[in-house]
Amino acid sequence: KSRPINITVNVTLEEIFNGVNKNIRFNVNKTCNTCHGKGGNTTTCSHCNGRGGKVEYHKIMGMQTMTMCNHCGGSGQMRVDNCGTCHGSGLLNHTESFELKIPRGLTEGSRIIIQGLGTEGHNLERGDVVVNFNIMPHQKFRLDRKSTRLNSSHEWISRMPSSA
Repeated sequence: KSRPINITVNVTLEEIFNGVNKNIRFNVNKTCNTCHGKGGNTTTCSHCNGRGGKVEYHKIMGMQTMTMCNHCGGSGQMRVDNCGTCHGSGLLNHTESFELKIPRGLTEGSRIIIQGLGTEGHNLERGDVVVNFNIMPHQKFRLDRKSTRLNSSHEWISRMPSSA
């Protein structure tokens, strides 16, 4: 599976009190449609004949070992030329977006994981998007662990329940 994409979303105290929908935009690598992720045109490796390695027989120990082909990196294919669209990487950078429902009662350090929306990789399952939340400072209030405190005095205001 490809590595996850981490995104930090700033939310206000009002937004976590009421809940909110936010449009999340992020950059992600996706497989090039022109070369289908190969990076260009390929041909069978002439050094390993497409096997990706070679078998060596060791007479002294009587063993056989397989070593990866140094020319094709074990793929059995050699690139003839690079793709003109992705310039040989096999991936293209895209901007994607989705609507995220941010629940009421969110706390600092909360995160939401959206599976399968992240980066594509060569022969890998698409990664996840991890949305981390940063609660922005408020002019009048600040959050403690279990309550909301008015900045200008020591009055305590009970905090909304963490589940809607």
